[in-house]
Amino acid sequence: MIISLYNLCRIKAAECDLNTDSLPPILAVEVNHVKTYMKDGTLSLLMAFDPQNPAPTLACFLLRQRIQPVDQETLRSAALCGNHKAMRILLAPPYNQQPNFGTLYDAAKGGNSEAVRMLLAPPHNLQPNSYTLHGAARGGNIEAMRMLLAPPYNLQPNSYTLHGAARGGNIEAMRMLLAPRYNLQPDNATLLSAIYSNNAELVRTLLAPPYSMSTNQGNLRIAINGGIPLMIELVSNAIP
Repeated sequence: MIISLYNLCRIKAAECDLNTDSLPPILAVEVNHVKTYMKDGTLSLLMAFDPQNPAPTLACFLLRQRIQPVDQETLRSAALCGNHKAMRILLAPPYNQQPNFGTLYDAAKGGNSEAVRMLLAPPHNLQPNSYTLHGAARGGNIEAMRMLLAPPYNLQPNSYTLHGAARGGNIEAMRMLLAPRYNLQPDNATLLSAIYSNNAELVRTLLAPPYSMSTNQGNLRIAINGGIPLMIELVSNAIP
């Protein structure tokens, strides 16, 4: 079910603790933000969970009004866009959504460490694994990475984690994983992932000492498809 923008602005004050004549400023800003991609003057919950254009206050507002039915994908959407307040609403009555490892991965990738902590703590007590660490690396969630690499979890990063950081274009995550204590070395898949990310700084780091990686024609084709001149130049110059 969806609610029209007209009706959203006139929900009874007794129901939502809002002035009936206008929305609170922060909510009004988010409504105006999502109006650019509304269809037929309607507003859906998924619009508020768009990772590229999140509207966190609006998402919580809609959930508190119980305007739409929710499912596991709603919880994962909240986790992926880093909306830990919406996650709290979904995990509590009347929704009582049950998180799983997919939710934990999305929270780590979504870049919100508070959401990760929530899922690791009672009563959920989810146990992180290498998949979770990959999500944090791909999302550039440095705080979550530090949490997962330290006691009591002590996860060990591997090449899969490294590829995640590279694919996300997260140079700080990459540098953390390449620290001597983890004994990881970038491979061609790491370089390929970095090229896909279109992060020229990250690619330059892998091509320079101490890694001094070389590229090939396949890498160059991917760089050309990305359309970034600096990336094309870097990859082309590194072909033996």
